[in-house]
Amino acid sequence: MERAMEQLNVQLSRLTRSLRRARTVELPEDNETAVYTLMPMVMADQYRSVSELLLNSKFDVNYAFGRVKRSLLHIAANCGSVECLVLLLKRGANPNYQDISGCTPLHLAARNG
Repeated sequence: MERAMEQLNVQLSRLTRSLRRARTVELPEDNETAVYTLMPMVMADQYRSVSELLLNSKFDVNYAFGRVKRSLLHIAANCGSVECLVLLLKRGANPNYQDISGCTPLHLAARNG
């Protein structure tokens, strides 16, 4: 986990420098780093930013991460990020994927209102 956070900080630093130079920003190649770049944007329902980053990437929208093995669709449903939820579904996210406790994104959405 510490290594993932370290990689995330490096990626966020690169992203910040890139944005300052007004260059095109791309997601990291590996899903593990990319998911931690996308997660805060999904949580804040910044669907335009998420959409732009996913546009030309090879990121697997069904990538399960963390110790409970949830996808970004789980995160969007849990946080009530409706626009990101719709975007991820359009990109092929599996609404029936279950985390290690058997919860689907719908379970999380219902649990959190």
